[in-house]
Amino acid sequence: MMNARFDLMGGWTDAPPYYLECPAAVINLQLPQFEVRVERSEGYKDNMIIDACYKVLGIVNDRSLKLVNTIPRSAGLGGSSIVAAEVVKKIKPMFTERETINTVLDVEEEIGTRGGWQDVIGGMYSGIKLTQTSPDRVGHYQIERIKDEEFLRHCLLIDTGIRREKPSPIMKKYAQGDKFTKSVLDEIRDNALRGWEFLKAKQYFAFASLMEQSWRLVCVAEEIEPVEFDGPVGYKTAGAAGGGFIFAIYENRPENLNLPDGWKVCPFPEG
Repeated sequence: MMNARFDLMGGWTDAPPYYLECPAAVINLQLPQFEVRVERSEGYKDNMIIDACYKVLGIVNDRSLKLVNTIPRSAGLGGSSIVAAEVVKKIKPMFTERETINTVLDVEEEIGTRGGWQDVIGGMYSGIKLTQTSPDRVGHYQIERIKDEEFLRHCLLIDTGIRREKPSPIMKKYAQGDKFTKSVLDEIRDNALRGWEFLKAKQYFAFASLMEQSWRLVCVAEEIEPVEFDGPVGYKTAGAAGGGFIFAIYENRPENLNLPDGWKVCPFPEG
């Protein structure tokens, strides 16, 4: 089983071609509220991701796998990559974690989504992670982890019901040599490294402000209007070109929120 992930800071620096050419750094959080499982079962249903996993691995699809997936589609929580990772793990249980991550990147290339490495790492490891890569060691991942229940007591995850309608232009703009986009990616990478130091020092509100600042930079690069949300010290939405979930950090987390119609809080499990 694997879980969804929320990109807190640095997301997009993990995507090609940026991470192949520049150092990358991402902080993300595993979301135990949403999960993917793959089971052996009769009654196979055609699935593009399962088919692509078998193709990349060079194995004939025996049509025996069934997905149980509670990650909302097009919500910016890394769903397609995490599904692919769970399928690869089921087909190749002897793979190392690094082999699984690198195979999923090939699967993403096969299906045309060209996702980054942070999705699999975010779904594979519990807690909060900082992952770094270097272009001179492509395919190797430096992962630091913390599990901070105190931090989560300041946080809320809110589903707005908004779903992504179009792909983000950010990697296309970077590949075309857009200098502003490159500067944004460099800045949010550096912010992720600073933000990690804030988290380790339990400076949650400094982290919250930097997280929101980084997200707003990405919104400019993606050419989207940020969702406005009053109350928290800092917040951001998930995923490419908007996503549908808000991660908010409060000084004192409210017990009751007056949310717009259709929005709902997705509580973090206790412990």
